[in-house]
Amino acid sequence: MPLRSGPGSTLDAKISVTRRLSWEHLAWACVAVLLIASAIEVMSLGLALRDSEKGASILTDAARGLGTSPGQWSAARVADAANRRSDAGQLLQPGRSRLKGDPVLRLIATLPRVGGQVQALYDLADAADTSSAVLGDYLDMARKYEALRGEQGPPGPKLTRLLRDWLPPLSDADSRLPTQVANLRRDKTNWLLPPLRDRVERALGVLGPATDQTAAAAAAARLVPAAIGADRPQRYLLLFANPAEVRPAGGFVGAVGSLTLANGSPQNLDIRAEEAYTPLFKQRFDPPYPLPRFFDYKKVPFEIGEAEWDPNFAASAKLSEAMFKSATSADVDGTISLDPYAIEALLGVTGPVDVAGYGSFNKDNFFAEIDYIVNVKTGPGSGKAALPVIAKVILQRVLDQPIGNWPKLVSAVQEQARGRHIQLQFHSTDLASATAAAGYDGAILAKGSDYVMVVDGNVGASKSDFYMTKSMDIKAEVPASGLSRHQLTLQYKLPLPVDDVDRALNPVDQGAYADYVRVYLPELASAVSVKYSQDDGPGFGGYDRTELVNGKQVVSAFFRLPRGHQGTLQIDYVVPLDVRNRTFDLFIQKQAGIPDRPTTLELSFPGGQATRRSDLSTDADFQVSW
Repeated sequence: MPLRSGPGSTLDAKISVTRRLSWEHLAWACVAVLLIASAIEVMSLGLALRDSEKGASILTDAARGLGTSPGQWSAARVADAANRRSDAGQLLQPGRSRLKGDPVLRLIATLPRVGGQVQALYDLADAADTSSAVLGDYLDMARKYEALRGEQGPPGPKLTRLLRDWLPPLSDADSRLPTQVANLRRDKTNWLLPPLRDRVERALGVLGPATDQTAAAAAAARLVPAAIGADRPQRYLLLFANPAEVRPAGGFVGAVGSLTLANGSPQNLDIRAEEAYTPLFKQRFDPPYPLPRFFDYKKVPFEIGEAEWDPNFAASAKLSEAMFKSATSADVDGTISLDPYAIEALLGVTGPVDVAGYGSFNKDNFFAEIDYIVNVKTGPGSGKAALPVIAKVILQRVLDQPIGNWPKLVSAVQEQARGRHIQLQFHSTDLASATAAAGYDGAILAKGSDYVMVVDGNVGASKSDFYMTKSMDIKAEVPASGLSRHQLTLQYKLPLPVDDVDRALNPVDQGAYADYVRVYLPELASAVSVKYSQDDGPGFGGYDRTELVNGKQVVSAFFRLPRGHQGTLQIDYVVPLDVRNRTFDLFIQKQAGIPDRPTTLELSFPGGQATRRSDLSTDADFQVSW
């Protein structure tokens, strides 16, 4: 039968099949060519990958050998790290060029799923190149540090100059790292072959912390010179808090002073007992609730020593500054609060400090010795008059430390600021933003979907907090509805007087503990109930009031705990939580001043249970997913 022609004819059908077969053959031919080309390329690509990985390993060793802190740097380490970086570069640059220029990989990169593997390879090669550049920046910083460390002269101006010399390399490093970390994190969200995923995770484990450290260092190099008076003298109010008599923002302030810095050097350091300012007040300051319930301010005025009653340090600092100005007519550029735990950490860097007439103070004895001299010892120079003398000598020693010790001092300050033993409040917008970002400004934080902060306020004028053991247990049930029941249990254990110093510090009723405690909860917390009990019975204490403060529901209670007993404050409440993503996030903020508050969370959720623990020496973020 003859073939029909025209649309729909048998001839058209055969032509169509022939064309389809031709394209399929062509496609398979292309695949075959690619396979042959790939086979030819495998050896050279394998060598490129091997060289890149070996170069990255050498680079990691070079960075580890140099060290991340100036305290670790030396001329020998700098030279060794520079040589290793050069060796790594001879492997990394050709390997990176070979990988990113390979036509087969470029073609594979266009394919679904497989393309993600190639992109991760590209990003790892770029990350190695960035790491080399950043190590070069740190080597530049280390050389500047080594050159300056040997120079003579006061440390302050040298520190100012060094930070300004460091700013260009730090800024360069800070501009490079975030992009590479973001790319690797994006890669991690994709499906990757296990060996490749391991390499991405290892790279993130190195570059993630380096990115945070570099950003913080760049901010410090940009802002610290101005803070220490590089452009104009800066005056700061100094508050020496005593958490043995704890207050919501740290402790009773026994000594107050001011420090003026010019080009990094102290120009004026004036420290006095806090009551020395009271007769100079040009106005009256009203004490906040509930202090008038416990102290008679008709006989004794509200003084600067008690101004740390608001746990939001910015508010407490503002009040302290107003009192200081009322007494001295002097303005300040910010406020710094530090306690004996912080001073002991600084003494760990400076070594023991001898103070004429008072003996030697070190990282192990300062808190106990200062409490004894100020509050127990009698005779000339004792009492609160001793605190300014001792504090001035120690602070002067800290400020006079050689530049080689500044990295250790910075680390000590950072650690104590994380525990809120040092709190900083600056008037400069840039400095305020930087300290807030670091969490050093003593602000009440808005983190986590759930939140707790316990704030003790000693209203018994005793020094019992020094001997007190505090802990916290939290039980939470998270149903599918999200209406979560919480039970928060606070334990306070106060031993009988432990020695003669304890008895002398606490002569009234052995130092029984009177505490006005406030618990900060999420704004929508409801159905609150409070119960206080002691190991010997109901005890004296209970609920006072609940109020909304700065977006937090604040539950207040009072109790009195005799020596030799244990008290328990139990608070039950309900919090609505969004658990659609099956995640529980409880952020616990630590109170300023106290050393710790060991905390246990027991969580029940649909289908399971979880337990989390923290000593709460710093803030803790308890996260559970199911």
